[in-house]
Amino acid sequence: MEPKEFFEVFNTLLIDEELRLVFEEVIVKKISVNHNKSLLRVYTLSDHIIDKKDVFKMERTIEKQVMMGNHVEVKIIEEFNLSSQFNVKTLYDSYNASILLELKEYNPVLFSLYKNAKIEFSDDEHMLLTLEDTTVARDSSAELNRILNKIFEERCGVSMILSIDYRKSEDDHRAKEAEIMIQREVAMIAFRAGIATEATQQITDTVTDIDANQSMNNYDDELAASYAADEAAAEKISVSAADIHPEAAKTDSAPGKEAPEERVRSIKKSDHPDVLYGKEFEGEPIAFTDIVADSEETILRGQIFAVEEKPIRNEKTIFSFDITDFTDSITVKLFVRNNQLDETRASLKKGSFIKIKGLLQYDNFSKEVSMSMVAGIMTSKDFREKRMDYSVRKRVELHCHTKMSDMDGVSEVSDIVKTAYSWGHPAIAITDHGVVQAFPTANHTWEDLWKKEKGKRKEAGDENPDVNDFFKVIYGVEAYVVDDLAKIVTNSKGQPIDNSYVVFDIETTGFSPVKNNITEIGAVKVVNGEIVDRFSTFVNPREPIPYRIVKLTNITDDMVKDAPFIEEVLPKFQEFVKDSILVAHNARFDTSFIYECASRQGLTFDDTYLDTLELSRDLLPHLPKYKLDVVCKDLGVSLEGHHRAVNDAEATAECFIKLINMCKSKG
Repeated sequence: MEPKEFFEVFNTLLIDEELRLVFEEVIVKKISVNHNKSLLRVYTLSDHIIDKKDVFKMERTIEKQVMMGNHVEVKIIEEFNLSSQFNVKTLYDSYNASILLELKEYNPVLFSLYKNAKIEFSDDEHMLLTLEDTTVARDSSAELNRILNKIFEERCGVSMILSIDYRKSEDDHRAKEAEIMIQREVAMIAFRAGIATEATQQITDTVTDIDANQSMNNYDDELAASYAADEAAAEKISVSAADIHPEAAKTDSAPGKEAPEERVRSIKKSDHPDVLYGKEFEGEPIAFTDIVADSEETILRGQIFAVEEKPIRNEKTIFSFDITDFTDSITVKLFVRNNQLDETRASLKKGSFIKIKGLLQYDNFSKEVSMSMVAGIMTSKDFREKRMDYSVRKRVELHCHTKMSDMDGVSEVSDIVKTAYSWGHPAIAITDHGVVQAFPTANHTWEDLWKKEKGKRKEAGDENPDVNDFFKVIYGVEAYVVDDLAKIVTNSKGQPIDNSYVVFDIETTGFSPVKNNITEIGAVKVVNGEIVDRFSTFVNPREPIPYRIVKLTNITDDMVKDAPFIEEVLPKFQEFVKDSILVAHNARFDTSFIYECASRQGLTFDDTYLDTLELSRDLLPHLPKYKLDVVCKDLGVSLEGHHRAVNDAEATAECFIKLINMCKSKG
């Protein structure tokens, strides 16, 4: 096929604007299908890097919208035609997150090796990977080398010489942690088998082997106790008819005598202590996701989470309850006599775990599958796997929202604190949105835990039970900060309002003056309300310009590759400014880059600067926002070529002149 634009080939895709922007200049070179038509390959060419997450997203979109669920996998094969600004180091900086994502999808072992490797660059072509010296690393290094060369050279066209070295592990804590995790899994199995004492000792010994701290030992002991307690509780859960209606446990009337009319029949037809209703039964329950309507008698297990009663005629009641196995839920209906209701309520309480045997039928009225004709209900232990943190080195959550964070958190702070403590975390930070109402409850919860901890220590004969090192609550807040001290003029030296001004604007590769660089400086000099001179130049940023910045500013790598570096441009710009006052829209952003560049070069930057954004806020309070294009429109100033430095500087200068005249008119 002839090369075509991406959306000329896939012209029916419904996607968001952000993804469309990424692929709008991509060329499709060819499309191929494998012999059994299960894999569609799309070969593309682009002048900019496309993040792998966007490639994966586009692949899934084509599968759903074009292949229409025909079980055809779509694979986009990218090729990038990048500018000369890219070398091994700059490509690594720009594309490393995508490399990690691709390796993670392709091979978890290679992903782990690459992620944990020490990566260095000796020059523009040489990349050194230092891997931990293991058998897996040595066996997999050749494949990792092949994949990285394929990405850097074949896909991106960047020449790379890759060297792989090995280092001895500085410490073997990972191996020790892995061993501990295995031992714990063995211990958990032992707990479930009823070998609680040995398992407790095994966990404690394992933790001691790595010199774990006291909180870790406490954590493992509690973990052991919790498993033992769960097993014991499961053994004891049972309800008998005698417990509820003692008279129901008595033998029937003597032979030859009629049974009293008021005798209450039990809902149980077995003396087995675990029977709650009907007869006892055996068998393995099925998962709710495997339920089939109108099947033979089926055994289910779950937790009752809703109970409802509906009286009907003939002194009977429909007793219905909903159970869940936490994958799905189902309704069970029982028809009981009114004089059996108390026993039924006592046996089938909300929150109870049960096993149930009965027929599954499709209910035409409720339009769902439900269980009726119940043969038996028995108690069941809590089969949920309690979520725990089994990490050897515990994390500290420093960003946690409670239900006090409106439209965000839903959890009680007491539950959060107790959970963090039970997981063996040394601390938890509460950081709600703009509120501190959770603090008192968090403190009370902590105090209760501390009292129990001190009690345990005293019982254990601890000589210093009051040493508070067991757990901490860190109190914080996500505060909403408004800078109401922003100045219109910064670093004023008492200059008159009729001073000369240099209105300037810069374009950059990003928003950080430390990590990113200037690509263009544009400025105009204003004297006595008139533009008298101009300064405009591109700057070579020594790094590729990200595609989103190219789309915003229309400045490409080709436009700046032959431009002077900032070391040459900045002294010329300072010479142009001389004793003038600097002016910019959102001046703190522009001056931060100038200050950072001057600092690196050993130049002094202590100029007075004025911010037209803050001046506009003071003089144009009716505006909803104060972006440059909004201010220009309000003041009747033309803004052509927005987001190009010299054009923005000219427009800002015209706005500034009008704003200064407004200042003068107000005295």
